[in-house]
Amino acid sequence: TSSEREVSLASGAAVHEALVTSGVDAHLLDTRDHQALFNLKGQGFARAFIVLHGRGGEDGQVQAILDWQGIPYTGSGVLACALAMDKVLTKRVWQTFAATTYAELVAALGGSHFAIKPALEGSSVGVSRVGNQAELEAAYQKAGGIREKIMAEPWVTGRELTYPVIGGRV
Repeated sequence: TSSEREVSLASGAAVHEALVTSGVDAHLLDTRDHQALFNLKGQGFARAFIVLHGRGGEDGQVQAILDWQGIPYTGSGVLACALAMDKVLTKRVWQTFAATTYAELVAALGGSHFAIKPALEGSSVGVSRVGNQAELEAAYQKAGGIREKIMAEPWVTGRELTYPVIGGRV
């Protein structure tokens, strides 16, 4: 439904033709057909080849619908699409790109010791205490290296406690 609708339709037709010519059982779907879009799994679709331009296609909306239905698709996920579509926000993220050396961590976060950990794990899996460049390199690998999203934060010394809050009471 974006201002780039005609480009999307032409691109989709070209990709569809190439897939069918290659022997793939492919079908076109116009995202204006909301009933079909929200029932892809029920119609037996196993995967999606996204060929959409502009809002509604490149901004994560269609990707979210596919994720909700458990259908794998081409291209980036919801968050990456939403972020990349917003050019101002994307530039802000790149301007605050994370430090990659121990000296840069010290300059960016202060202190001399840091927790390096996978951003998407729990229970302290992959967490390391870092106090120099060599430890940073080892911690990076332990946290998953280039395969994982990794974060750094100042090391906090002390006990960690967890308390439930029920009905506003600890």
